Amino acid sequence: MPIQKTTFKTITTATFLAISIFIFFFSKDAYADTSLPSQEPVELHLDEAVALALRTNRTVTMANIERLADKFDLEVAHDKFKPDVNFDIGNTYSGGQNLSDKASRIQSQSSVTPGVEVTQLFSTGSKVIFSWDRYADTSGKRSDNNGNSWSVNFSQPLLKGAGQEVNTASIVLAEMSEQSSLLSLKKKTTNTVNQTIRQFRHYYSTIQQLEINASALKRARDSLESNQLLVQLGRIPANEIIQSESQLANQEYAYQSSLDNVDKARLQLLGVLDLPNTTRIIPRENQQPTSTHPDLKQCIEIALKKRADHLEAEMNVERARINLMLAKNNAQWDLSLDASYKGASQLSPLTKDTGTHRWEAGVNLRIPLYGDLTREQNMRRADANLKQAEIALTETRENITLEVINAIRDVENTKTKLQLATKARNLSERKLEVEREKLSLGRSNSFQVVSFQNELVERETQELNALINHHNALTTLDETLNTTLETWQVEYNKEHGRWLDTRLTMQPTTN
Repeated sequence: MPIQKTTFKTITTATFLAISIFIFFFSKDAYADTSLPSQEPVELHLDEAVALALRTNRTVTMANIERLADKFDLEVAHDKFKPDVNFDIGNTYSGGQNLSDKASRIQSQSSVTPGVEVTQLFSTGSKVIFSWDRYADTSGKRSDNNGNSWSVNFSQPLLKGAGQEVNTASIVLAEMSEQSSLLSLKKKTTNTVNQTIRQFRHYYSTIQQLEINASALKRARDSLESNQLLVQLGRIPANEIIQSESQLANQEYAYQSSLDNVDKARLQLLGVLDLPNTTRIIPRENQQPTSTHPDLKQCIEIALKKRADHLEAEMNVERARINLMLAKNNAQWDLSLDASYKGASQLSPLTKDTGTHRWEAGVNLRIPLYGDLTREQNMRRADANLKQAEIALTETRENITLEVINAIRDVENTKTKLQLATKARNLSERKLEVEREKLSLGRSNSFQVVSFQNELVERETQELNALINHHNALTTLDETLNTTLETWQVEYNKEHGRWLDTRLTMQPTTN
């Protein structure tokens, strides 16, 4: 059950906030390093950031390249029962000189020796080897001799190395390695997507915190102006201004700190996206359906079905079983049925052609009697590995169950905290409004108003953090279930050998 993406709640800002953010993004002095060339800001939604990361992130790119090499390993394994054909040829020239009392004679000879060998393995363990060789004298003399020879050899193990289960084990293990390679690629891609999501939200939260501090700064300025007017009217003493001026200085400092935090978060996001550090991004929240309450039983089933660590643990058990079977088979006697057929012919223009044919068949047995303990060692080690793999599988299932329970609890808790934080922020706004009215009537003081202003900033920050924490809890649940890529509609394209955002080829929905 993929967890639906949730929306970033829009925080209402006044005209002052819009102007502040505009100045921050569009002013050439917005960043400390003014030597960098400025670029026009780019609006970016969260789903767009995810799609961008799949195209630009170097970790994903390197994982896709590695995947192309891993795919060939499976092809090599499946090639086991296809015939291997080898061709060889030699061209030899030889000569010499015989010396005697009467005369000397020079002799020379040249020959060509082509040959072919075909080897075929079968799933039962049998092997057939066919070879053909030809000798051709190319000296050009009448005594030239030419010949052919061929042979067919057959061998079938009857104990050690016999049976389809033993001989296809390497292919089964290769297919498991292929699955592990895909799981590794998916894990790396999922980690990049989750990192992008969290960095995007962190950047978004710093922007929202900037707006909160900008709003607090505006309230501090308005409060100072209002108090100055009240002092002139004689409704409050002049020393009340000091409190307002102190509050204004504190809010100006907080606002400048927020500007610095925004730029730091921007650079962190650009690092994940592998974009130039001069790129300026304006994060935009997506209008997405709200999440439903996740069902514990269903989530556990999904996690056990999709989690890479659980699938890998299951494959480790199967690998251990195969290795134990191979170790037991390797400890058996080496009994085999062997047969061969050989033929040869010789052609000569001076003599009669000749030929020979020979066949043989028999059973060969090799029994290990004493001295070699490696077979017993391998069996014991394989048996221990199987037991350890089974224990690890049980532990993995228990850990996944606990992780799912904690992830669901965090989703519910952060949702409740978000509701409480929103309620607290609303009440804080009302308290400040009432206190301002009391101050205008001379029934309160600047200290109380400033205290309520600071409380409102705390409540707004608390609500923002609760919002981000809830969204991150949903992301963590997706990560725990290993449904992140499904949630963000990312699929692996086998034809292109890379991950693609399927929404790039779909009609845009509500964003």
